Amino acid sequence: MPSGAQFYQSQGRGHGRGNRSSAQPRGSAPRQTHAVPPLPPPQAQPLPPPQQPAEDEQDEDDEEHPAKRYRAEDDELKDEEWAAAMWMLDPRASMATMAANGNKHLYDEIRNITRLCGGHQANYTSLLSQGIMNYDVNKDNPDHPYWQCKDYNNVVKAYMLFPVFLQYLPYLRDNIEYIGSHKLLVQKLAQFCDKVVKKSHGNNIGRLKLHVVAITQFKDARLTRKANRRMNHLETAEMLLPCLLPQLRADPEGFLDLLRTNNVRIFSSDWPTIMYDMSLYCPGQNKPGFLRGKFLLNMVKTIFTGFSSTDVAEPGAYAAALAHFTLTLYSKWSDMDGNDWNCRDFIKFILDFAH
Repeated sequence: MPSGAQFYQSQGRGHGRGNRSSAQPRGSAPRQTHAVPPLPPPQAQPLPPPQQPAEDEQDEDDEEHPAKRYRAEDDELKDEEWAAAMWMLDPRASMATMAANGNKHLYDEIRNITRLCGGHQANYTSLLSQGIMNYDVNKDNPDHPYWQCKDYNNVVKAYMLFPVFLQYLPYLRDNIEYIGSHKLLVQKLAQFCDKVVKKSHGNNIGRLKLHVVAITQFKDARLTRKANRRMNHLETAEMLLPCLLPQLRADPEGFLDLLRTNNVRIFSSDWPTIMYDMSLYCPGQNKPGFLRGKFLLNMVKTIFTGFSSTDVAEPGAYAAALAHFTLTLYSKWSDMDGNDWNCRDFIKFILDFAH
């Protein structure tokens, strides 16, 4: 945590929370892509009938998820054109093919949704399944699975993020019982989200590269070059390291040498200064100023159009990970920074605390 972050000598014992796998090698040959043949028009693909669960299977699910109930009277399809476009979702299709199939607008909407859901930290199969299961259950209902969760797990993600799907994916609410009665369609939508999020992730990185210098307002002009950032410069090091770190303040250059030679380890749970509004930060307390740093909020506003500062957890966690990347030496995205900092763990620790 920021105020009491522990730093370990490389030959000592770390807390082991980060993923120790190494980053993907850079400079590898790009993956070959193949043209995808155009799909048939929507009307040529008949819509499958609803898949109603067996009674014994339904009862077993209801015991596990007390808020769940099958609403057979509501599973009638309200919009066949929308459903046909959903069945034809294909992440491999080109923009021209999606336009011909009538579902390019779904790609645009889902790309925006995955960005608002915090990028690649979401498990979309679980998020959609849980969200559809409990979409009309009052969130204050004590039977809602959310209230049984102590950690930021897949149930909590669905509770927090599925409303984004309902808000930004047209006709989903009207046809939610239909899509819920077709597991294959839920899986298709989830797989499409997983693929789209990788593309939107690249778009976010590209957007930040254009604006990071203006957002950061570096004092030293040399920091406009990525090779001078991370632990190669005191200014970016102070942004990436925990708040008011005494070792850094006592001997800046000596401590940076230890960091550069991996004699000091920084873990995913060591929250950096950029996550805090330092005018509100209190040493020894994690909450004051949390996710309110000016640099971080500017990153969020750059990535998320129409961002509301009152709803900052998921977008803030994702933006914090991207902010970390912009301050490193990497020219291409990597989930790892060194051996001990892992992007996915970093986001999870933030959301666990926020939850």
